[in-house]
Amino acid sequence: MIKKIISILLLKVVIDSAIISNIFAGPQWNKEGIPICTDPYPQCEHSIISDGEDGAIIIWQDGRLGTWDVYAQRVNNSGIVQWEANGVPVCTAIATQELPTSISDGEGGVIIVWQDHRRDNIDIYAQRINSNGGIQWTINGIEICTIANVQMYPRITTDGSGGAIIAWIDNRSNGAPIGDLYVQRVDSNGIVQWTPGGVLICDSSCWLESPPNAARFPDITTDGAGGAIITWIDTRFENFDVYAQRVNSSGEVQWETNGVPICTDPNPQEYARITTDGAGGAIITWQDFRHYSSGGDNIDIYVQRVNSSGEVQWETNGVPICTAPNTQEYPHLTTDGEGGAIISWQDFRRETLDVYVQRINSGGVIEWMSNGVLISNRENEQEVPQIISDGKGGAFITWIDYPLSGLVPPNIYVQQVNKDGEILWLPNGIRVCTNDSSQSYPVLISDGIGGIIISWIDQRLGYGKWDIYAQRVMNDPPIVDEIPSVNFKPGESDSSIDLDDYVNDVDNTDEQIIWEYSGNTNVNVSINSITNIVTFTSSVVCTETIIFTATDPGGLSDSNSMVVTVTEVGVEENLTTPVITKSLQNYPNPFSILDGQKTVIKLNLKSCNIPLELQIYDLSGQLVKTFTILNPQLRTKIKWDGKDNYGKKLPPGIYFCKLKGYKETKKIILMK
Repeated sequence: MIKKIISILLLKVVIDSAIISNIFAGPQWNKEGIPICTDPYPQCEHSIISDGEDGAIIIWQDGRLGTWDVYAQRVNNSGIVQWEANGVPVCTAIATQELPTSISDGEGGVIIVWQDHRRDNIDIYAQRINSNGGIQWTINGIEICTIANVQMYPRITTDGSGGAIIAWIDNRSNGAPIGDLYVQRVDSNGIVQWTPGGVLICDSSCWLESPPNAARFPDITTDGAGGAIITWIDTRFENFDVYAQRVNSSGEVQWETNGVPICTDPNPQEYARITTDGAGGAIITWQDFRHYSSGGDNIDIYVQRVNSSGEVQWETNGVPICTAPNTQEYPHLTTDGEGGAIISWQDFRRETLDVYVQRINSGGVIEWMSNGVLISNRENEQEVPQIISDGKGGAFITWIDYPLSGLVPPNIYVQQVNKDGEILWLPNGIRVCTNDSSQSYPVLISDGIGGIIISWIDQRLGYGKWDIYAQRVMNDPPIVDEIPSVNFKPGESDSSIDLDDYVNDVDNTDEQIIWEYSGNTNVNVSINSITNIVTFTSSVVCTETIIFTATDPGGLSDSNSMVVTVTEVGVEENLTTPVITKSLQNYPNPFSILDGQKTVIKLNLKSCNIPLELQIYDLSGQLVKTFTILNPQLRTKIKWDGKDNYGKKLPPGIYFCKLKGYKETKKIILMK
């Protein structure tokens, strides 16, 4: 009998296959991510920007020709790569090209900058690629700066006119490790606009290291008027301090010579990162050692705002974002769209690394709970979070999740937090890729329609085989299933409906769903806000159709209706046979045995005083697991860990569960 039922359901399985990965939008995206580049040689140091059409362009450093070169690929919003397989060569000149970074050209293409060894020294080059993957400037790139000695650590922002402004640290007049800071503007045609060799931003107080140290990199953002604001770590007082400078669209320095001090606390500051404040100024965050000397590894996160005139806006040496015990480090930030910022960091306060975020408003006031909102504290290490605005005052955050055992490779997770600091998706985040190989170093960009595209380094083809994969993630709405009818007599009540049994949401828990109802006139409806159990009462005979709507924290919703009948006749019930209002529901579905997950199978019964047997079958119709329920309750929950009757883990695939003696069957998807 079960084989016949499975055969009938196979067509429905095909139609509903998107449920397997319904947080991944579009026909080509899949639960394991899509390959951007799988050339046998390694790829690394990748970055991602929007293509302006809900897709993305991904840039990376590539070793396929024996030295490091630069390649790029575009993927559309359906997960289909647009350019040649394994990427378009951006630069394959002799020697090494490394540390590429990029910005949109505003026309569906990209401007890429990198440091280049082709002339024995290290120089700065750039290239533009159009939306079709066509090279727009000189083959292998135009010269941004080829002055003698070393130019390193290029950073890039838009000039607002189809070109870019590029900053770098420059060794032309100093011996390592001391460098200068320069900038250059290049227009959409690849013609440099300012003084050949660049405009001096800061003289003799930047830090050069080899190999590159990201804690010393400068950072840059647009000033919204064709110029840029640059921040850097400064050594003029034999300490590591934070400074900033603004340059206008003509290449003229706007603030005091060699920059304005953002933080000059006597102890070191590192890893300065910047975003626009939307008003011609900027917000800068950094990791700070001012409490380090008090004992322990106390590194904290601070932030400062500087206006368009170069005046710091908040308290001297910055506002503390997090001063919790132990170390907080590697801050990243994004605009909140209202003149403030949202900052993410990795946090060692529990003596394992977790991810936290905090919002600060335009006036320098902390918006969320003291020392940050917890994004993930799984019993693993969560490292190097990256952040991007969600366009609604909140943010998306992605990070690497390293299992403490070391026996399971790292994975990529993602979370969304709204403008009020409320977590919108599953606690501790959504796993981006279900492949059981190593995934690391994620970067992300908005897809322009409420979701994100993430790319990462992937080793599924073997240890040391670094490839680039990508995935699209978005908040899917809850799905409300059909809700069964209820019958009761006037003056009595019926409270047998648990609304949690009729909603499926892969992004959110039952507790995060808000229920509302409409359509009732004579029937009184009451929903328990904690349990989501609904009670119906009425003093008159009537039949009404009531609509229930489930809304997730992101504001997405779905509805379904049910019929409530109030009758003098009532309903006679056979107490020796289960009367089932919703036979089988389970959550989560799909579920993964890799993370030790269990799926909870729910039975919602009207009445039952006999034992029940829950059976689980594989696609071939073989019975693999049986649960005997000796004393079934009206609301019975059974946890299944993906193992058979002998305690052996079952392979990933599609399974079906049913109550013995009943035809109704529920599909369950088991993943790795």
